Amino acid sequence: MKGVDLLDLKKIVVFLPGRLLPADCRETKFHVSATVGFIHIVAAHDYLGILDKLRVPDDVRLYFEYRELVLPQLREAGVVVEEPDIMVAFLSEMDLPEPGSIEKLRAFVQDVGGFDLSYIMRDLQSHIVNPERSTDYYRIMEEFARVPRSIWREFKRRLVVSLEASKAGTPRRPFRFAFPMTDCTFMVASMDPDWPVIGEDGIRMRTNAVELFTQAAKYDLKTRIGVGLLISKVGDHFLLDWCLIDEPWSANAKLEDLLSTPLFGPARERVVDSYHFRGDNAEPGT
Repeated sequence: MKGVDLLDLKKIVVFLPGRLLPADCRETKFHVSATVGFIHIVAAHDYLGILDKLRVPDDVRLYFEYRELVLPQLREAGVVVEEPDIMVAFLSEMDLPEPGSIEKLRAFVQDVGGFDLSYIMRDLQSHIVNPERSTDYYRIMEEFARVPRSIWREFKRRLVVSLEASKAGTPRRPFRFAFPMTDCTFMVASMDPDWPVIGEDGIRMRTNAVELFTQAAKYDLKTRIGVGLLISKVGDHFLLDWCLIDEPWSANAKLEDLLSTPLFGPARERVVDSYHFRGDNAEPGT
């Protein structure tokens, strides 16, 4: 993506506070410039804490949006908070941060294993079914960067189930779910164990399968964008084939006929939490 295409820029000043820094400077958390607008001012250790807690690019963006919304309100009300107070309020979806919230931050559950996709993103470019479309690599990465942790977690859950199906050699219907805010459908499938995987026939079969499943998932949930992953097993190893489709939704008789069979499971709308704290009913791993 080119700089001129960026529509949402966050201006952030990160500083290393010295021991002699006056208290009023240390407590300054933002500045509104007449020329460039809102500027976040964050101490270096707080900035590292933000990145460590949130991890996912879109969550970092949403945090600074929240920060920009609440800090002027707090200044007007004469309320002084620390960065951990803002973080707790953001993670808990509070209207405004409250002083002294750091105790709750210690209860935050950083379930990296539940949402981390970095290990399957490595060398992603060499696993795209249309390598001649060189921008697909960046577009797939961009689609994941545009969604919150909850979507990464939902993708990871389906990935794990599909991996287990491939490992066991058990046929399983493909998964698909959509995130309406980015108009994108994500698809995860395990290759049918009776289909060829390697050689010319296997490559052709995998390519056709990931494209068809991604196209069908995107069509079924009526989104513009589809990102698909197909998992195949060869001996003790797994093959990952990625696919990106970006085109306006339009009626397609072939896909209608394909979807008349139970290709996917039933779809339902639901709200998924991004963050968990110890003691929450939804806490993972309990």
